[in-house]
Amino acid sequence: AGPQNFLIHTLLRFPEAPSPDSIYGDALHKTLEWLQTAGKDEKDVVELSVNRFIERIRRSHMNTPDQKAYIDRGARSLKIFLAKNVERLQSTEAEVEMDFRKEGIVLGNALLTGKIDRLEVDHKAKTVLIIDFKSGAPSSKWSSSAKYINYKQQLYFYCLLIKKSRGFK
Repeated sequence: AGPQNFLIHTLLRFPEAPSPDSIYGDALHKTLEWLQTAGKDEKDVVELSVNRFIERIRRSHMNTPDQKAYIDRGARSLKIFLAKNVERLQSTEAEVEMDFRKEGIVLGNALLTGKIDRLEVDHKAKTVLIIDFKSGAPSSKWSSSAKYINYKQQLYFYCLLIKKSRGFK
């Protein structure tokens, strides 16, 4: 932490090895992205998704005990999540991994960018549903903890991106 860390990681963007948690989160996100795009018309999509997730973890540079723990956790989480959501993820029209990098959105002197996991647009009602997948423990309600305040700020930021975007005017 501190100014040197900010300089190295934020301003200069020096690379660093991914943590097991970030490898896990990335593997889940990539699996859900595949499911919503290339895997949309597949049969046995839950099993295929779990296998894709496991393969991503196995290809990572995570040590074997961590791999086993994250594979068990992720496979269990995916099965539960997809049992409730696979039909919607495959049937509802949505933008997947909506990237605002090339939108040229500026606020003051700052160039804004971001990537939204899933964006469901209802053109008739002129509404947008923002879905941001999280790999942590589920919660049934918002709380005042720092984690939830950060999530809420992230969603507000996504709303700002959408409102300033050329594609949603």
